[in-house]
Amino acid sequence: MAMIDCPECGKKVSDKATTCIGCGVPLMQETQQQSIQQNQAPQTMQQPPTSIQQMQPDTNAKTGKKCPKCSTILSKKAKTCPQCGSKIKKSIFKRWWFWVVVIIGVVVIVSISNSGNSSSPAAPPAPSSVATPQPVLITTPELDSESINEDLLTQIPTESSEEVPSEVAPEPIDDVVRFGDGTYLVGTDIKPGLYRVILKDTFLNMGYVERSKGLSMELSDILANIILTGDGYVEVKDTDAAVKLTGVEIYEINLDELTQNIKTEVSDGIYLVGFDIEPGTYKVEVTDTTTGMAYVERTNTVAMDISDIIANEIFQGQGYLEVKESDFAIRIQGANLIKQ
Repeated sequence: MAMIDCPECGKKVSDKATTCIGCGVPLMQETQQQSIQQNQAPQTMQQPPTSIQQMQPDTNAKTGKKCPKCSTILSKKAKTCPQCGSKIKKSIFKRWWFWVVVIIGVVVIVSISNSGNSSSPAAPPAPSSVATPQPVLITTPELDSESINEDLLTQIPTESSEEVPSEVAPEPIDDVVRFGDGTYLVGTDIKPGLYRVILKDTFLNMGYVERSKGLSMELSDILANIILTGDGYVEVKDTDAAVKLTGVEIYEINLDELTQNIKTEVSDGIYLVGFDIEPGTYKVEVTDTTTGMAYVERTNTVAMDISDIIANEIFQGQGYLEVKESDFAIRIQGANLIKQ
């Protein structure tokens, strides 16, 4: 009785076996072929693999990707966990548009650095400072260009000659003025101050906020920007010329009137220390199962400036974080923070 290699898993089996004892693949035809080849080959030479399957890697092998709920090792193509049934979300790091945004963000950081605007510490990873492509302005053919004021459209002619406002200001909702997608002049459309940010884009699950010193749409006009993957906060300064919003809604808040809502477990977003989370030690659990990476940042303001960052880190597995009482806010992307 001779021993041969299983063409599927490579385990040594008898040339008389009909199936592999290791993986169960049928072997009758393969064992006969290998037995004949081994008998014909010189005894002093090792017969090379005769099956293409023997030379190919196992494409069904598991990749080491873990289920975020039960930590079961999953295959590369798994969309749900066979153990607990949890859905495996596709990371934004695997989407083509994310890397386009990352490249633009790198250009923004280099541009700001070269212009000598600040001598701030090292910039965080691209998700924290990225400029998105500017939206295309679409004009309505029915509008008369002579009726357009420098600051806003004052009226649209109608058959009844009644004046109809062409731009509707944000309406108060529960005595709170909310601002959605668009660009707003600071001091004219929107006041400086601290704003609560609510993520509204349910398709990409991402929002963009930008502070600028001009309206030319050039990269040099951008003072600070951020991509949000959860709710958070942003500060608008009185020195800003405009604020641009995409995929979010913001409304002004007053820290003196803000009610504490302390949580012991938080995920993607920006959280105020002392209001949303307490100082202390937190366990970091990565929720991005595709890349296995997460980003956590401690800041002294929420103005989105690189100089506001106290410390930041990219986690590639379980970790721990100390939130200090002097921290103003904590930013999280791709992770859960659990109070210890």
